[in-house]
Amino acid sequence: MRPFASLQYIAKNRVRCAVLALMLGFTTICFMAGMYIDHPLATFEQLYDKPSDYLLVYAGSNSIEIINQLNEFSEKAEDYCPEDAKTVLGVGSIYVSFKSIMGFDNSTNMYMFRSKEDFDEFNRVMTDLPDDVILEDGEIVLSRTLADNWGVKVGDVLQRSDDWNKSDFYVPVTVKTIVDIPGTVVYGVSQDYSGTQIMILRSEIGDDNSVDSQLEEAANRIRADYPDIKVQTNGSWMTEIRNQFSMFRYILMAITVIIGLVLAVTVNAAFSAAYEKRKYEFSIYKAIGFSKSQILSKVAGEVLLLDLIGLIVGILICVIVILTVNYILTPEGIFFFEVSQNGILATLVCNAMVVVPTIVFNLKRIKKYDVTVY
Repeated sequence: MRPFASLQYIAKNRVRCAVLALMLGFTTICFMAGMYIDHPLATFEQLYDKPSDYLLVYAGSNSIEIINQLNEFSEKAEDYCPEDAKTVLGVGSIYVSFKSIMGFDNSTNMYMFRSKEDFDEFNRVMTDLPDDVILEDGEIVLSRTLADNWGVKVGDVLQRSDDWNKSDFYVPVTVKTIVDIPGTVVYGVSQDYSGTQIMILRSEIGDDNSVDSQLEEAANRIRADYPDIKVQTNGSWMTEIRNQFSMFRYILMAITVIIGLVLAVTVNAAFSAAYEKRKYEFSIYKAIGFSKSQILSKVAGEVLLLDLIGLIVGILICVIVILTVNYILTPEGIFFFEVSQNGILATLVCNAMVVVPTIVFNLKRIKKYDVTVY
């Protein structure tokens, strides 16, 4: 190993450098914050961040005027059906909630079909559920994740009460089957729930985006003719959800800035103390002919190498924490299922806030060292 190499100092000062590397590795806290903050939105993206197979039209209010407008639309719904989505169904919308990994309740809607035939037609052209799922009147199908989240099993009878408030089942329903599919999915069949929403469903099975664009065009036509009623597709719903969760990005930004500032001050102070003890070393480097650029490169290399070691250790700790949390909470239907891109970006930003000032301030300090002073 060359005496002037960055690794030389680290090898001879293992304990001190280990502490400095761990301090730099604390920036990965931002990644864990991103994982937690992005989890609720990622849960919804599992369901809705894909091309639409149907659009929904509903009142969105108890206003008599709006309900009359919806009734008027229902009589003309077929006129708005695009070429590849000719099926019109009346479906009920039921509120459901589930616990997120952050500890609070998220809510979404489930669809209660008025007849077995309507559900069969829905399931025929959709890809959400296995083709062999058959529901009779008063039965529902759940995804495994949601069933675990609710703590229910096949055969359980569900109805809203003071003891169980995960959904607005005002008439009892039976869990017919639980399927291993992503997301918090629930569908049901019951004649006891009114069809308060109008669904325009694609007519045939398909994987392309042609129906998605057609449904978006149909949605725009409906909004133009009936401005007071609500029209929803996957695209419009995800836009609304992302807007609702946009505040969490600001929370992550605030966390990143706070952690970055605290670590920048702390880490810079620690490096300053360590490098102050090396002022004779750097002065001698100058005296024996090393250029300022060579000395500065050595200093920057040491900081960056320690930073890399810290990030690797921090990432390994994050992976262990995530795997542990998933192992503990998966039986409850709560777990991390994808890497947070915002968490990665926040970590890089926070890391830059710490590393750049540390390098700059130490370079300025080292420029003042001169062997003639000592």
